[in-house]
Amino acid sequence: MSGHDPIADVRARLAPHGYNVFLVPARPAGWTVVMSGRGLERPLETRAGSREEALASAESLFVNRRMQDLDAAIRGAGHQPPGWSGTIDEHLVALEAYARQQGIPA
Repeated sequence: MSGHDPIADVRARLAPHGYNVFLVPARPAGWTVVMSGRGLERPLETRAGSREEALASAESLFVNRRMQDLDAAIRGAGHQPPGWSGTIDEHLVALEAYARQQGIPA
Protein backbone atom coordinates (compact mmCIF):
# COMPACT_ATOMS: atom_id res chain seq x y z
CA MET A 1 0.00 0.00 0.00
CA SER A 2 1.44 3.34 -0.95
CA GLY A 3 0.01 6.74 -0.33
CA HIS A 4 0.87 10.23 0.65
CA ASP A 5 1.99 10.60 4.28
CA PRO A 6 1.36 14.20 5.45
CA ILE A 7 3.85 13.85 8.32
CA ALA A 8 6.57 13.41 5.68
CA ASP A 9 5.75 16.91 4.39
CA VAL A 10 6.03 18.38 7.89
CA ARG A 11 9.31 16.56 8.51
CA ALA A 12 10.68 17.79 5.18
CA ARG A 13 9.85 21.38 6.15
CA LEU A 14 11.50 21.05 9.60
CA ALA A 15 14.63 19.11 8.63
CA PRO A 16 16.56 21.94 6.90
CA HIS A 17 16.21 23.97 10.11
CA GLY A 18 17.52 21.19 12.36
CA TYR A 19 14.22 19.92 13.76
CA ASN A 20 12.38 16.62 13.70
CA VAL A 21 8.83 15.77 14.68
CA PHE A 22 7.18 12.57 15.83
CA LEU A 23 3.51 11.71 16.21
CA VAL A 24 2.90 9.13 18.89
CA PRO A 25 -0.51 7.53 19.46
CA ALA A 26 -1.62 8.43 23.00
CA ARG A 27 -3.66 6.11 25.13
CA PRO A 28 -6.56 5.88 25.56
CA ALA A 29 -7.11 8.34 22.70
CA GLY A 30 -5.46 11.10 20.74
CA TRP A 31 -1.89 11.83 19.72
CA THR A 32 1.24 13.21 21.34
CA VAL A 33 3.31 15.53 19.14
CA VAL A 34 7.04 15.68 19.93
CA MET A 35 9.44 18.15 18.29
CA SER A 36 13.17 17.84 18.93
CA GLY A 37 16.32 19.34 17.55
CA ARG A 38 18.20 22.60 17.16
CA GLY A 39 18.81 24.36 20.44
CA LEU A 40 16.09 22.55 22.35
CA GLU A 41 17.32 21.33 25.72
CA ARG A 42 14.24 19.14 25.93
CA PRO A 43 11.80 18.15 23.21
CA LEU A 44 8.62 20.20 22.91
CA GLU A 45 5.44 18.18 23.39
CA THR A 46 1.75 18.79 22.94
CA ARG A 47 -1.34 16.62 22.66
CA ALA A 48 -4.02 16.52 20.00
CA GLY A 49 -7.32 14.71 19.66
CA SER A 50 -6.86 13.47 16.10
CA ARG A 51 -4.02 12.83 13.69
CA GLU A 52 -5.07 15.84 11.62
CA GLU A 53 -4.97 18.04 14.73
CA ALA A 54 -1.57 16.54 15.59
CA LEU A 55 -0.23 17.51 12.16
CA ALA A 56 -1.53 21.06 12.63
CA SER A 57 0.02 21.16 16.12
CA ALA A 58 3.38 19.99 14.75
CA GLU A 59 3.29 22.75 12.15
CA SER A 60 2.35 25.31 14.80
CA LEU A 61 5.17 24.21 17.13
CA PHE A 62 7.64 24.57 14.28
CA VAL A 63 6.40 27.98 13.12
CA ASN A 64 6.51 29.38 16.66
CA ARG A 65 9.98 27.99 17.31
CA ARG A 66 11.27 29.13 13.91
CA MET A 67 10.01 32.67 14.56
CA GLN A 68 11.79 32.66 17.94
CA ASP A 69 15.02 31.49 16.28
CA LEU A 70 14.81 34.15 13.58
CA ASP A 71 13.96 36.91 16.04
CA ALA A 72 16.92 35.95 18.26
CA ALA A 73 19.32 35.74 15.29
CA ILE A 74 18.21 39.12 13.92
CA ARG A 75 18.46 40.81 17.32
CA GLY A 76 21.76 39.04 18.02
CA ALA A 77 23.16 40.59 14.84
CA GLY A 78 22.17 44.04 16.13
CA HIS A 79 19.11 44.51 13.93
CA GLN A 80 15.46 45.13 14.70
CA PRO A 81 13.12 42.48 13.25
CA PRO A 82 10.56 43.77 10.75
CA GLY A 83 7.17 44.74 12.12
CA TRP A 84 4.32 42.29 12.34
CA SER A 85 1.99 42.18 9.37
CA GLY A 86 -0.45 39.70 7.92
CA THR A 87 -0.77 36.12 9.05
CA ILE A 88 1.72 34.18 11.14
CA ASP A 89 2.95 32.40 8.00
CA GLU A 90 3.40 35.73 6.20
CA HIS A 91 5.34 37.09 9.16
CA LEU A 92 7.57 34.01 9.18
CA VAL A 93 8.30 34.53 5.48
CA ALA A 94 9.11 38.21 6.18
CA LEU A 95 11.51 37.27 9.00
CA GLU A 96 13.24 34.68 6.81
CA ALA A 97 13.57 37.18 3.94
CA TYR A 98 14.92 39.89 6.25
CA ALA A 99 17.52 37.54 7.75
CA ARG A 100 18.59 36.45 4.25
CA GLN A 101 18.82 40.07 3.01
CA GLN A 102 20.97 41.02 6.00
CA GLY A 103 23.18 37.94 5.62
CA ILE A 104 22.14 36.66 9.04
CA PRO A 105 22.46 32.88 9.36
CA ALA A 106 19.30 31.53 10.87
